[in-house]
Amino acid sequence: MWQEGLRNHPTMGAWYAKVENRPRWVAKVALAAVVLTVVVPLALLVMAALVVGFVTFMVLGVVAVLVQQVRILFAGGRSVDHSRADGDDGRVNVRVIKDGP
Repeated sequence: MWQEGLRNHPTMGAWYAKVENRPRWVAKVALAAVVLTVVVPLALLVMAALVVGFVTFMVLGVVAVLVQQVRILFAGGRSVDHSRADGDDGRVNVRVIKDGP
């Protein structure tokens, strides 16, 4: 159906005839060339981005652990507790409504 329209097209008809008369292996080689020039580099870029993301996540995780260890070290061996003894949890301009007595 669409091939008839392409064969009878004024400019594309000649191109279609040239392609249609080529051996089948030429189309396979052209498809392989497209895959090698487009798909493979794109897949390599995606894999490189995944590796960079993973390494970044791991490095930042190690940095977070090291920062925590330094905080503990400077706190005199006791763990750093961010809660307050007086019950104030640091909220400002917030009314806390407690149910019950």
